[in-house]
Amino acid sequence: AKSKSKYEDKQIERLWEMREKLNPYTRALFALSEHNRGNTEHAQTLARNVINGIQEDKGNGTAHWGEADIHYRWSEGGVEATAFSIKALSVIDPKSPSLEPAVKWLTLNRRGARWKNTRDTAIAILGLADYLKTTNELTPDYEYEVLVNGKSVKKGKIDRSTMFTFDRTIELPNEALVDGKNTVEVTMKG
Repeated sequence: AKSKSKYEDKQIERLWEMREKLNPYTRALFALSEHNRGNTEHAQTLARNVINGIQEDKGNGTAHWGEADIHYRWSEGGVEATAFSIKALSVIDPKSPSLEPAVKWLTLNRRGARWKNTRDTAIAILGLADYLKTTNELTPDYEYEVLVNGKSVKKGKIDRSTMFTFDRTIELPNEALVDGKNTVEVTMKG
């Protein structure tokens, strides 16, 4: 979809021509921009191009974009580049096999309940929110059961009305425990 600004259209055409030179962060933002402008073909091409900059660690089942450690430009930071790549893929290519490893990398690179700074934290949450919407994890509807040594100690149902209020505490009865090693299993149906 064309804008009402010839200048904007010219700059978008310029970006399109140099898309392969863009870093992963910028490429992801451009993909989202084209998606929001209704330019589906460009958005899908850019989403495929986002994958080109991925750095995979198959041994750990993770993937990310940008620099994992020290970086000199803010747009090259791994957290932000990965978060925006997750956001772009979640919206444009929600079945991408790169999404799950990228989400795993992003969540493993937290420092406690946050990322390196408030900017990284805000952008990580922004990217993860679209992933959660895409996977319907924000609208749960399942039953769960907690077993200790094969014995049921808690059952319940989590849905939209109970997802923030259900009792997350599990009290283990003495008779469910054994001396030494105990096995805890959580099952979900839904």
